[in-house]
Amino acid sequence: MNPDTCVVDPNYKLDEDYDGGCSLKQRCMHPLIDYKKNTLITFTFKYSLTLTGFKTVVTFYEFSEEKTVSKIKHTIDGMVYLHGFLYTDKYYILFNIPMRPNMIGYAFGKNAIMRNVDDKVSDNFMIYLIPRDGNPMKTHITLNTNDHGFVYHGINSYDEDNTIIIDVFLSQLNAERESSQFEVNDQYNVYCNNGEVCRYVINLDDNKVTKKGIANIVGSTIDFRTIGKDYNGVKYNYSFICSHDMETKTCSLYKIDMNKSE
Repeated sequence: MNPDTCVVDPNYKLDEDYDGGCSLKQRCMHPLIDYKKNTLITFTFKYSLTLTGFKTVVTFYEFSEEKTVSKIKHTIDGMVYLHGFLYTDKYYILFNIPMRPNMIGYAFGKNAIMRNVDDKVSDNFMIYLIPRDGNPMKTHITLNTNDHGFVYHGINSYDEDNTIIIDVFLSQLNAERESSQFEVNDQYNVYCNNGEVCRYVINLDDNKVTKKGIANIVGSTIDFRTIGKDYNGVKYNYSFICSHDMETKTCSLYKIDMNKSE
């Protein structure tokens, strides 16, 4: 987008883009830049009803400064609620946040989408590995973490031998708590989201998922996190997370050693 005119460059326009109003196609909330390939990565997703039930169609895009480098589409069983993603050299990594969206209320403009979702705390937290362009695999891998009741924000991920390392910030799953982070008024209560930094190790030989706690000291109302840009998608040592503690009314910046367990 041109910052002076707010006009989208047509070379970077996504399929079925729209100028306003309601669309059944959702956008990625957190696009990423692959600094090794010098591409911007994002995705769209939409739901479809088939004879075998609901499906979620996910389309990943990679853009260089001149053109669309790749466009990859995959279909996942069920209605998967997607927010952001991570990537490695070989895979895009998606997470199914266990929520139940009320698409009727959203479609009629009753509220923002975060006000039209219900918790599904009983559902497991799922990870999807979608092959990037150049990966000989043609089908995605679905992984069950057996975790319940979490909302994730990715920190980083990378390939290591025949494993994938996925680092995330996990916060308690509650639609009202999540949306209250972005509503600075007296209409809704504001909560602290208890969270933890953890690492999932995926063994690609048997698709086994192992979880390791990194730090659980971060209680926050908003949990933006970052790493050095040169380490996106590759092995790294440290991440940084902002935290606001409602009880002490203090803001903090945490530097976390990602190679130590809690």
